[in-house]
Amino acid sequence: MVREANAELGLVTAVMEWQSRKPSGGLRVLKWVAAIPTYGASLLVPTGRHEFSAVEANVNVTQEAAGTRVRISLVAKVTEKDGSVRSVKPVEDALAYQALLARLDKAVYLQKEGL
Repeated sequence: MVREANAELGLVTAVMEWQSRKPSGGLRVLKWVAAIPTYGASLLVPTGRHEFSAVEANVNVTQEAAGTRVRISLVAKVTEKDGSVRSVKPVEDALAYQALLARLDKAVYLQKEGL
């Protein structure tokens, strides 16, 4: 969901949020075991019904002489039901950015083709 857009400045902020449906003790253990191989990203997975996760994308579009420059940064956030922030971490996984850019490429292609 696009939270904010400013065409004049070339800034867009979008957020994808989700909530855990039911508590899972097994998932809680698994995410701690997987913390080292995933560089801590597994700790952002919600494990109880009172945890919420969100990934925020900040996009900056700049017109340059050679074309258009687009910068994207992703931030993962886990919050409690009362809105208090449990953790905030920049997304540094190259695969997450590759997947996002692949979807953007497809969306631009479909829009250009009128599909």
